[in-house]
Formats: sequence, structure tokens, C-alpha cells
Amino acid sequence: MNDDVDVIDGGALRGAVRLGDDEGAVTITVRPLTVAQIPGFTRAIRPMLDVVADVMANGVNFDTLAGAVEGNFTDMVAALAAATTRFPRGASDDDKASALAARAEQIEAATVEQVLELLLAVIQANKDFLRGRLVLALRTAAMLKAGAGLMSLSPSSAPDSPVTT
Repeated sequence: MNDDVDVIDGGALRGAVRLGDDEGAVTITVRPLTVAQIPGFTRAIRPMLDVVADVMANGVNFDTLAGAVEGNFTDMVAALAAATTRFPRGASDDDKASALAARAEQIEAATVEQVLELLLAVIQANKDFLRGRLVLALRTAAMLKAGAGLMSLSPSSAPDSPVTT
């Protein structure tokens, strides 16, 4: 069975990033998120929503990315691990947790330049999803939780515009 059906953005392979400089170095393949990766990725990226929204709206700059690494390191590592770890069908929760922990260790052992390269690759591979769906959905959920009322779910509408009836 072909796993391509699970991919949100059916694009091809987006790139590979090498983490580490010694004999334990690994090469991580970066692809668009699959449906199975979305829950872990969105949980991990939620605390960094403002940074992601800034990158998606204004483009990538070193200060924004460096700030994301410095101020949200644990969340960023979890998001990158979730975005770059694929599980075989039927994998147990323990197997998934073990694979995510192993990937997080690989990311934590990488250089800052390698982590930034991985972050850029994940953003590039998933830019349509991040820009059009995830940022809007997380902002809408946050506003609803804060009692701001219903929001338009159109990706082209402003995230802070209430729905009028």
C-alpha cells in the first residue's frame, strides 16, 4: 500500500539535513507532514505560534529563527521531531514515543546551524499547510478559548475578524 495518500501536501521530497559531525551523524529526510504527524506537531508548535505566524507573514530572517531556538528550544525540538519522524502503520504508542525521543536526542546533539537548517526545511516543506491552515486554526482556537467569539475559517480572511451574520 502506498503511504503517499497520508500526505497533506502531496509534494515530493523536500530535502535532507545532516545532524551531527561525528560517526553518530544522521541524515534526516524532510517531507510534508502526514495526517499521523499533525497532532504531535500542532501540540508542540502551539507555544511558538507567534514566531511561526511571523515567519509565514514576513519571511524568514535570522533574528526570528534564532529567537525561536533560544526562547522555545524544548517546544521547537518536539515540533521538529514530530515533523521528521514517520511511524509504520500499527506502531504502538510506546514505539512512537521511543522514536520521537530518539529523534529529539539527535536534534539536541546537532549544531545550531544544523537545527536552523532543519527548521527551515520543515517550514519550506509545509509552508502551504502552515500558512493556510495551521496558523489560522490555532489562532481561532486561542481566540475562542479567550471568549472572542466565532471566527471566519477562511484562510484568506484576517485572523482577528469576527464572523458577522
